[in-house]
Amino acid sequence: MDIKAKLPEFIAAGDQKRVHPVVVILLGAIGVFVIAAAVWLYFSDSQAVSRAEKARAQGQIVLEQIIEPLQRYEQSVNDPQVQALALNVLETPAASQALLDWLRDRDPAVRSVEVFRSEEIDTLVPDALGANGYAKLDLAMSVIEGKKSLVQIHGVLDPPMLFDAIPVQEGGQTLGVLVISCLLYT
Repeated sequence: MDIKAKLPEFIAAGDQKRVHPVVVILLGAIGVFVIAAAVWLYFSDSQAVSRAEKARAQGQIVLEQIIEPLQRYEQSVNDPQVQALALNVLETPAASQALLDWLRDRDPAVRSVEVFRSEEIDTLVPDALGANGYAKLDLAMSVIEGKKSLVQIHGVLDPPMLFDAIPVQEGGQTLGVLVISCLLYT
């Protein structure tokens, strides 16, 4: 077999057009589209990750701003001295300033304290309790009914306030309710 004799045959076969130019252009356009889509997906995904990281960081900051004051508040109101001072207020209403000062020394966010006798809770008029009097009365009634009072955040006030109520007890008997208001952000 003579390769030189067969060579013109191979050269002739190489000169023939086998694919229509439209198909080549179409395949090139599809390739460019696929590359552009991949680039777009890469950048949109990296932007989403960046936004998620930023939101996570902001969420952590907000949690720290809320949790730290709540922990400080919880430590303050769970101190046995609060019960002693609140019992003193039940006997001598003018002693409420001493209770307020003691709480403020431990948590500067505390703005006011109100101590109510158990028997007077049903006679309280919400409007006489000041801003958000109905919410304060609800907190006090929940404590008297033996329910755990839920901390309430009153965002409509300026500045936003946190309200809580704890039972004033002596010998296992609830003698009154201590309603505390605090600044939400200090």
